[in-house]
Amino acid sequence: MLIFGLLHHESTWAIMIPVVIYIVGCSMIFSNAYAGAMHGFPTMAGTAGALFGFLQILGGSISSYLMSLTKTYNQIPLSIALLLSAILALITIPYVSMQTETA
Repeated sequence: MLIFGLLHHESTWAIMIPVVIYIVGCSMIFSNAYAGAMHGFPTMAGTAGALFGFLQILGGSISSYLMSLTKTYNQIPLSIALLLSAILALITIPYVSMQTETA
């Protein structure tokens, strides 16, 4: 999607096809992430689930606000936000895997 935006190819398909691919990947990851988040807190599953949902909504709110600060009207802010969230997820993998090994 970022490549299409940088090449000034602005169409519905240039946005929707990459977003559909992203959402399919998210649907496979989120269920496992939710189960992993609940695994450490079996006695407080409701609280942990609420915190998990809150953090998702908070991340979406912050990224939406930051994207609204840009003055462009194309897919570049969305594609940069998705790219940065993927990079942030990759950065946190070693920390999370280190936590699960010690538990």
